[in-house]
Amino acid sequence: MKKIIMTLAVAFVLALVSTTKVSAVTIDGSINPAGEWAGATIIPVASSMGTVSVITDTNFMYVLFDVIDSTDARLGQNLVGNDAVGLNINPTNGGSWGFPYDIIFQTGADPNAWGGNDSGMSDGWHTNWSIKVGGVTTPQATLPAGLETMTTYSGGHRISEWKLPLASISGLQSGDTLKVGGAIDVGDGNSYVFPVALDWGSYSTFETVLIPEVPYLRTAAITAPLSGANVYGNVNFAAYLNDDDPDPIQWAVRPGTCASGAPSVFGNVDGLTNSATINMSNLADQTFSFTGDMSAMPLGLYCFVYNPTEDAGESGIRLTSEFNLVAPPMVMPTDKEQCKKGGWDIFGVFKNQGDCVSFVATGGRNLPAGN
Repeated sequence: MKKIIMTLAVAFVLALVSTTKVSAVTIDGSINPAGEWAGATIIPVASSMGTVSVITDTNFMYVLFDVIDSTDARLGQNLVGNDAVGLNINPTNGGSWGFPYDIIFQTGADPNAWGGNDSGMSDGWHTNWSIKVGGVTTPQATLPAGLETMTTYSGGHRISEWKLPLASISGLQSGDTLKVGGAIDVGDGNSYVFPVALDWGSYSTFETVLIPEVPYLRTAAITAPLSGANVYGNVNFAAYLNDDDPDPIQWAVRPGTCASGAPSVFGNVDGLTNSATINMSNLADQTFSFTGDMSAMPLGLYCFVYNPTEDAGESGIRLTSEFNLVAPPMVMPTDKEQCKKGGWDIFGVFKNQGDCVSFVATGGRNLPAGN
C-alpha cells in the first residue's frame, strides 16, 4: 500500500479524505448547501482559529477553510501578513521540514511569503504550485489544468474552497494512505498550524487518511429482443453484464407485464428452471443467451427481465425489455414448380394446384381462392 503525505511548509497543510466522487462540491466560496461537504475529514486549526475540511478522490483534492479572519489582504486590509494559506502533499519521512513533497500549493497577497515564485493568479491571489520533479520539489511557472479556488469573507470568517489536481502523484489509487498538515496566516502576524499538534519535522504528527475503496461501477444491457421488437417462433434472449466478479443472474420472460412475481413462461424464477448460456470468462463482458420456442404461445406483449444479483455496496441492476409476439409472416410460392405434386396444399390458402399457379403467374394479383 502506497504512503502519501501532505504538509504545508510556510503556509499551511491539511488532511486527505474519502475518495468517493465529489461532484456535489462546488468551488464558489460558500459552504451551502450544507450537505456538499458531508463525509469530509475535519481538522481543527491551532488556537481554535477554525477548521479545515478535506475530501479527495484519485483525481482531485477538495479543501474547505473556515477560519476566523475579517480582513482581506487582496484589498490591503491587513495590518500585517498577507493571508497566506498553503497545502503540502506527501512529506518525506525523516526529511528536513518534510521535504521533498509531492505537491505544495500556497496562496497569498505577496509571493515573497514563500520565496517569490509566482505560478499565476487564482481568484485574485498570487500562488505557488510546486511538484516533485526528479526527487526535488520544484516550483512551476504555471498553474495546472483543473485547479480552482474561491475565497469569500463574511461574519468575521474567511471561507476558502480549493480544487487541486493530483495528476502529478503517480499511481494514486483507492486503498492508499495519505498524510496531511498545514498552517494559515490570518493577518495578525501569527501562523496557525493544523493538525493542532503538527510538527513540520515529525512525520507522525501529520493527519493520516485512508482513501477508501470505490465500489465497482456495474453496467448491463439487454441486446435482444430490443424494446418494441416484433418476434415469432424461436426467440433469442441476450444480455451482458460488466462487473468485477461473477454474480448469479435471475431472469424471466413474462406475458403482459414486467412486474416481479407475475407468472413466467421462461426463466429461473417462479418455479421455472430453464437453463441459459452464461459466459463469465470475461468479467467485463459476461454474456447471457437463451433461445425459447414461442410458436405455440398466445400472441401479444411479453417482457424479458434480466436481473444480475449484487454484492453488498454494489448498485442493483434490473433491466426489462417489452416486445411483441406476432404471427410469423405468410410464406407464398414464387415459382409454379412449388405448386405441383401437392405443393399448393402446403401453403394452406389455395383451393387447388391451378389456383396456386394462377397466383404465381400474376405475381400475386390473383388472390388465393381458398383464402
